[in-house]
Amino acid sequence: MNLAGISSRYTKALVNFAREENQQESVYNELERLSQSFLEVPALLKALNEPSVLAKEKEKLVVTACGGSVCEVTLRFIRLVLHHKREKYLNQMAMTYLDLYRREKKIVIGELITAVPADEVIEQRMREIIQSYKPVTVEFSTKINPAIIGGFVLKIGTYRVDASLYTQLKEMKKQLLIENRK
Repeated sequence: MNLAGISSRYTKALVNFAREENQQESVYNELERLSQSFLEVPALLKALNEPSVLAKEKEKLVVTACGGSVCEVTLRFIRLVLHHKREKYLNQMAMTYLDLYRREKKIVIGELITAVPADEVIEQRMREIIQSYKPVTVEFSTKINPAIIGGFVLKIGTYRVDASLYTQLKEMKKQLLIENRK
């Protein structure tokens, strides 16, 4: 069967049910943790795909991967997916829900990469700059990469602003090489 089609049908049903029950944000947070768990623990998908593991055990596993306890909407969704033996699509369903929720709530994902830890003031200033261009909510993650030497790299959706010292030095080197060839 078509992965996108299966994921889409289940996810659309979940979006509507979560909206009806006024649990969209709870489901979002739980599925965000689940999606992160799939990234951090590759054995999770293997365990879910294992036919010898009972559905109740799979349910406990998924609930744990969602953060330990889940709202009724998420629990019913998990049970539905397991009942129909669609657990191998669960990660795709979670990611699709996250995407739909973010689009509806105008949330963009941002990543700020710096050479040294950035404090909360810098993160807040970056959010304000982004929000001044577009009325969105920004969810930031920060990473430290000493290889950029200084400055920052900011990724927002498909956009990337590279104001790192490493890139600037690389560009200067390139320009000097071009000038020396003349």
